Amino acid sequence: MQAATDDSARCILEELMDQADIPPEMYDELIDALLDWIDEDDLHRTSGAESDDPFYKDRGYKVKNGPMETVDELRMIKGWTDAIIYGGPALDPDDPPMRGLAQKLTVWGDGKIDVNEAGDEELLAICEMDDLVLDDIHRLRLGLDGQEGTLDDGIKDLNSIAGMTPQISRWLTVRDTKFVRLVSIGEVQGVRAGIWAVLQVTDQSVIPVFWREEPMD
Repeated sequence: MQAATDDSARCILEELMDQADIPPEMYDELIDALLDWIDEDDLHRTSGAESDDPFYKDRGYKVKNGPMETVDELRMIKGWTDAIIYGGPALDPDDPPMRGLAQKLTVWGDGKIDVNEAGDEELLAICEMDDLVLDDIHRLRLGLDGQEGTLDDGIKDLNSIAGMTPQISRWLTVRDTKFVRLVSIGEVQGVRAGIWAVLQVTDQSVIPVFWREEPMD
């Protein structure tokens, strides 16, 4: 069971890392260290790191062995630098800068992607997603009239999508409740500050579930 879970997570993470211009030679170490951080045992994956690794011993803390509570928690995991998480210069000056994974990740929700809201990059991160499925998602989102912004917009049933398979649909959902991330940065008289929030949005309400305000240098 763990091997199957690892394979599914690895496939999606590798695609997200490719989209973020992270060098492929870093994938195994980063993914194994992440999976070792969140799993419940102390067994090392091939390129991973558990609490007995010098990286954690030097910093005086152990791996969590549980679900992550924030995306920022990635900074505590071996190999996960700020450049990888938030974006920064490539290790090789001839390579494009890394775009950062934080904008593509969340700890909120059930881990599935809303088929009506996701962009193409998010959908293409799903293993086995192809142009046939993606094109039909675009078509069905417009409803029977084929017009954007009308009452019949939106996919109601994943099985109505051409080319849909269980391997793809397991990562998709059609939900009434959405989690939306909001980042607002402003400046007044030379003082900059930011707000980071996660909102739970339904047809009837908008509820803040996470909110952080702080000044910026």
